[in-house]
Amino acid sequence: MTSDGRRGATVAYGVLAGLVVMGATVATLHGEWVSDSWIHLAAIHEMSRDFWSPVEPLVGENVPFPYFSPWTAVGALAVRALSVAPQNVLAVFGIVSPLLLVHALFRLTRAVSPAPWAPVAVLAAFLTVWGSKVFFWSGFLSLTTLVVGSSWPSVLATALWFYLWASVWTSTRMTRGLVAALVIIPGLLLLIHPFTFISAATACAVTVLLRWPRRRWLGGTLAALASVGLAALWPWTSLLDLLSNPRGFDAFHTFFYRDIFAKFGLLLLTVPAVALRLWRRRSDALAWSAIAGVGIWVAGGLLDVESLGRVLPLATTAATMALGIGAAEAFHREGATPAESARRDRALLPRVALVSTWILAVGLGSLTQANAWSRVTFDEEARRNPDDGNHVVAPYPDVDTLWSRIPQGAVVIAQDWRVARQLPARGLFTVAPQWPSPGVEDAVERSEDQAAILNARSSPEVRDELLTRYGVAWIVWPTAKKLPAWLSGLGVPVDREHGQMLYELH
Repeated sequence: MTSDGRRGATVAYGVLAGLVVMGATVATLHGEWVSDSWIHLAAIHEMSRDFWSPVEPLVGENVPFPYFSPWTAVGALAVRALSVAPQNVLAVFGIVSPLLLVHALFRLTRAVSPAPWAPVAVLAAFLTVWGSKVFFWSGFLSLTTLVVGSSWPSVLATALWFYLWASVWTSTRMTRGLVAALVIIPGLLLLIHPFTFISAATACAVTVLLRWPRRRWLGGTLAALASVGLAALWPWTSLLDLLSNPRGFDAFHTFFYRDIFAKFGLLLLTVPAVALRLWRRRSDALAWSAIAGVGIWVAGGLLDVESLGRVLPLATTAATMALGIGAAEAFHREGATPAESARRDRALLPRVALVSTWILAVGLGSLTQANAWSRVTFDEEARRNPDDGNHVVAPYPDVDTLWSRIPQGAVVIAQDWRVARQLPARGLFTVAPQWPSPGVEDAVERSEDQAAILNARSSPEVRDELLTRYGVAWIVWPTAKKLPAWLSGLGVPVDREHGQMLYELH
């Protein structure tokens, strides 16, 4: 292909990537935080309040908290230095992280394939080829997840993974740049998003074993181990506590072992592309990375370690890359010998089938991801109406007025889980942590106690003892639900907003 053709492919990638980043930016600037956005806001808020000695922001205990990462520290320092709200910092992250992601994916694809249109084909598949059931989850970067959680640290972590993988893939020797990447990035990944670290470590290990000469294995391993060792010195969290209790996340991740075909069914269309790469080259690192990702996921199910399901992005990324690169290379002749060109001409049908498979996969995937644009629309009424069937997630109740009535550090119970998730982002604590928090060793007991407080059948003596034990002073109750007798007796209504009533206990 001519330089003009390669330039055109690069421009096309820029346009597609720009549309994705623009969509994520518009969705972020709406400021409608959902799901994990609240825990990241909470971590930044707490670290900005007390940078050197922050407490666990969900229940207020002095225990390690895995979200106090370098990513959070940068956000907290920005809040302190610029005197802005954590929401403003998170919005900036929501713009910068997608930019880095699409650039890192471009770098990685260029490292794996010389085909000029490979980055375009890979990006389209990466965002859309998932399943028929729309879901969003950190690390699983479908178009849906990207517009919902572009500000989450998993987006930046994935970009770092791709930068590292590209460096390892293209390396011919231990250059200063590669050594720097191996010393810096693995430790950052481990602190910022441990699940992405596992995917990155597996992908890079497979690539090193299959593409590097053995004499260089030791040097790369030592550099990566040094990075992990440096991460262990990070004072705001305990990697030892986190790694010693990986099972604490298992119940949360059974999600990835249910409705498998609905969530990931379209990825079956990538199997021919993966198999073709493996048939052409038995030591293909991309194909074996996809197989390794699936293998780790299967092992998690067999061993009842469901947290290993979070390594599926390794399989999905490698598989969609194989499909996109296969489609882009189907009619790519640059650099091919006459014999290779002749073989390509004789294998016209398989090449047409591969391109057709990519078109089918991306086309069907685009339909399943169409709801993502409900987060991007500028139509205020349509954007905030979750009942039309076109929304990824309904907006969370906006109850800022209620939060302004509660003093910082107070213990609050909200009956609506969407309201409860907002508490830690406002500097408020609760009884039962809203997310897994390995440092809170009595999380199960806390969940049972909070349920007992809200249970109408609990005796007054038991409820009073629990309210006193945890220092609960405020209750937020949905106005659409019948007010229980115990709350009408203990609580004084203070304010009401968006279907939620705030009660102060006396």
